[in-house]
This record gives sequence, structure tokens and C-alpha cells, in this order.
Amino acid sequence: MVPPDSSWVWNTAAMASFSCDSPAVVNNGKMCQGDPTSIVFQASGQAECLSSQVDACKFNMHDLEQLDFDVNQIGCKGTWAAPLWMTPDTWKDGPNSGEIDMIENCPYTQVRSNFAGDSAENTEISWTDDPTHDVVGSGDDFQSHTTLRKQAWGDGLMSIFVRTCKQSEVGSDGSCPNDDGQASQHDIYGKNGCSQGNCMYRLVSDLMVFTAMLDGQVALLEETPIMDLSASSQ
Repeated sequence: MVPPDSSWVWNTAAMASFSCDSPAVVNNGKMCQGDPTSIVFQASGQAECLSSQVDACKFNMHDLEQLDFDVNQIGCKGTWAAPLWMTPDTWKDGPNSGEIDMIENCPYTQVRSNFAGDSAENTEISWTDDPTHDVVGSGDDFQSHTTLRKQAWGDGLMSIFVRTCKQSEVGSDGSCPNDDGQASQHDIYGKNGCSQGNCMYRLVSDLMVFTAMLDGQVALLEETPIMDLSASSQ
């Protein structure tokens, strides 16, 4: 873990967050040596909001095909940790916004794939507490690989599928299994970020510790996103 250098893809500034404004956002992110796509947050054990964004590299959802990244969470149970999620420029109406929370502790006792709220078109999954799906780890020890895919639903509409898996389950193509055990968001282009906005997205990483969550433990959050924004975007 080293201070970020000029190759770091994440923003070094503290940018406002809708989710956390008291205390004010701080960006103390660091990087893994030699990996400019990585970001590491280490909390102090006090109430705080740590956050960074890849705002200089926005992308159009139409150009995204797949995104793969690794996450290592240590001691994060009881915090609102969101190692990697994406938000559209136009955000409206929670579950219909088009927000994609690939990995987050929300509720803060679980590690989940969410979509800003469950709905008839969103299937959210816990990777720590739901025996009907693959249990990958615990809130205090969660080391995984995550694959986000944009692919057609049975009705032909392009949709989002998120699968988190153990490193031992990663295939020869570097991805988690493309199976039935995935979180999903139907018709991503029909969500407000695209249907009422410009369909432009940015990646965000944050770790929030509110006073009510404090248990005297230091929380460490580390993730190394590897971004493949599709052949059509190259």
C-alpha cells in the first residue's frame, strides 16, 4: 500500500457524497504498489466518510460489456463499505435509477450486490448470509472476485448481471461463473440514468462509518478493480 502516483485512475480530491455528509467526505485513498486501478481505504475507527471516484473516465453504459475486479475486506462488518459501485449522471428514483452496487455492506451486517433498492426488476443478493446462493465470505473477512456482465434478458432487453465468487471459482477467462446465481437488474437502458439522462456512468468507492456503527475496531477496505469497458469502447 503506497501513496497514489500520477498514474492513479482515482480522483485524489474529496468529492461530495449524497450518502454521507456528516462528517464531511475525506479522500485518504492509497493504491497497491504498481497497480494504478487499485484503491485502499483504511478507517480510523471513528465516525468518518471516505470516498473517491473515477470521474475523469466516465463511460456510456452502451459501451460497457463486462467489468471484473477483486475485493479484500478485513474488519468491515458494521461499516457501510461499498468497494466498487457505479452511478449514472442522472440519478432518480432509487431502484429505477440505474445505480449498480456491485459490492456493498448494506445492510451493514452483510456483503451484497444491490441496485439502490429491491423491486420487481431488481434481484439483490447477499453473498454472506443467504444459503440459497453461494456464500463467499463474512463481513469481517471477504476476499472475492466479482464479474459484472451486461447481456440480454430472455426478452432481449439488455440487463445487468453481477456474480461474486471465491478466487478458486474464477474461470480460465478471469471471470466468475455466468450461472443462475447472479444478482440482476432488468432492462438497464430503461432505467432513469439512460431513459431520462445521458446514460453516462462513473465508478465510485467509499467506506462510511457512522457513530451508530462504531464498535472500537479499525476497518480496512481494499479493492483492485480491473476495468474492461468492452471492445466497442476501445
